[in-house]
Amino acid sequence: MEQAEEQKQNVPEPVKPSKTVEDAINNIQDVTNSKEFKDRIEQYQDAFRQQFDVNPDTGSSQSKTNDPFKPVPSLSNNERIYVFVSSSMPKATLKNYIQDVDQLHDPNVTLVMRGFVGPDGMKYFKPTQRFILGLLLMDENCKWESGEKCKMYRTQVQIDPMLFTRYEITAVPAIVYVNGVNILEPKSSEGLPENVEVSKSVVLYGDVLSNPPLKKFTLKQTPAV
Repeated sequence: MEQAEEQKQNVPEPVKPSKTVEDAINNIQDVTNSKEFKDRIEQYQDAFRQQFDVNPDTGSSQSKTNDPFKPVPSLSNNERIYVFVSSSMPKATLKNYIQDVDQLHDPNVTLVMRGFVGPDGMKYFKPTQRFILGLLLMDENCKWESGEKCKMYRTQVQIDPMLFTRYEITAVPAIVYVNGVNILEPKSSEGLPENVEVSKSVVLYGDVLSNPPLKKFTLKQTPAV
């Protein structure tokens, strides 16, 4: 409105806005300055805060909408949850973990295996690839090896024996929560102490998806590692 008023004053007299235009500008100013208009803007702002969980003090926000294709982090960048598993675990249990982690849409939650599947280990990668992709398939009847396009869970699965060593994982399944993560080289293993510093970690042993949950488990809290 200020810009419109300034432009109006700078226009030569012969082409100044007509009284009709001036009345329209004044009417807009009256409306935008009215209490009703400001109350309506406040209602929209409240609705926006509720939809996107905006903190009015910090301005930070996190969408509450459920976009199945866009990860919505629930952990901060310096937090991690590692779910340590093995190919020796029941397939149904592994599939449950895959599905639950997929629903979190959080890139900081990862399934971790110690090594490759089969007696030959890393010598033959295909058995491990086949095993992991079989877990990630939403439809187990989809023939991805034949080139069929298959829907996959977006759960991250890593093979990292150094993470097992760092957090002294002696049995699976085990869930480790870590905070205060400070990474020097993102492409290197987070199990290397010289690459990643953390403040503390908590280790939970046992199948949290068992029925009843946590039927048998042990809890170990470790200091900074």
